[in-house]
Amino acid sequence: MNHKKSFFQMRIAELPFITIFFFIVMCYNLYFMAPFIFTPAGLTNMVLQMTPFLLLVMGQAAVMLSGNVDLSIGATMVTSSLIMGALINRGVGLGVAIVVALLFCIAIGGINGLLVARCKLMLLPDTTSKIFTLVKLKLPAIVITLVIMKVVIGLGGVFSDGIRWIPLHDLLRVERSTLLTISFLVFLLSLAVWIVLEVTKIGKGIYALGNALNVKELPKVAVILNTVKVYMMSALCAGLAGLFIVFRLGGVSSLMGTGYVELTILAAIIGGISLRGGQGIFVGILIGVLYEQVLRTGLNILGVDVLFARTVILMMLVIFAIINTAQSILIRRAREKVSSQASTTL
Repeated sequence: MNHKKSFFQMRIAELPFITIFFFIVMCYNLYFMAPFIFTPAGLTNMVLQMTPFLLLVMGQAAVMLSGNVDLSIGATMVTSSLIMGALINRGVGLGVAIVVALLFCIAIGGINGLLVARCKLMLLPDTTSKIFTLVKLKLPAIVITLVIMKVVIGLGGVFSDGIRWIPLHDLLRVERSTLLTISFLVFLLSLAVWIVLEVTKIGKGIYALGNALNVKELPKVAVILNTVKVYMMSALCAGLAGLFIVFRLGGVSSLMGTGYVELTILAAIIGGISLRGGQGIFVGILIGVLYEQVLRTGLNILGVDVLFARTVILMMLVIFAIINTAQSILIRRAREKVSSQASTTL
């Protein structure tokens, strides 16, 4: 009973309480400044706009929990959609085109995961400096996914033939009610992933991978499998996000993944996911996604210039990311102190 209680308290402590407080304050102010946001029509628009972003943040958050990062999700989302559009325009059936696009995402995720895992296992962390060790362990993920991102962007250019917009209006007609149903299923999927991460061996392995300063202390097979799993999940979520945007807009754009990468990382952090890895409650990403979407919608309705609004959003996300990172560091230090005192007592 005490173990369950301590586990529950540990997860509750990882919630982004400061973000939640300011999110409530922001909603309260917007309710009077731009009440349309909270009408059924306004809420519906926000749900449809935030669904692909939620999918992307889900994948990014899972990778971050393992102590890594994925810079290729935006490129994967766009290129998989371009592949689907190109296949449809060449007479391939919609179902086959979707399967091929998602298989492409899974393959990219698998390549990312294998390369990152192999590089991490080859590294020799400097145990005299935790900061240096953390930076050194994260560098392979940043470099590898950046290179893969460039490769995937190049593939996207091949499939788009230099065309920025591929219309598919006659082939993809999805009703608004159907899109809302899909959005609800995505929300349920986020809850399912949260449960898997909390109570299953897979989830515990991912958290352990993020907490390990020296991955060589973990079983080699577990490091490779868990890293591949989170990167495949990230790429698959990117592919699903791309499909949702295509079904919503009725076409494929080679520019629809622009600027998503940094937003997914920041949204995950302000949702309580630690940039160091191995810490954070997965369901907290809903707060990060909601904060970004409500702020974006409010600035848009208030008539703020698009470029200036993007700057404001990034600034606010960075501020809360710094605050939540400080909170996660304090929590980690407190737990390390308690565990060290407990071991000394024993």
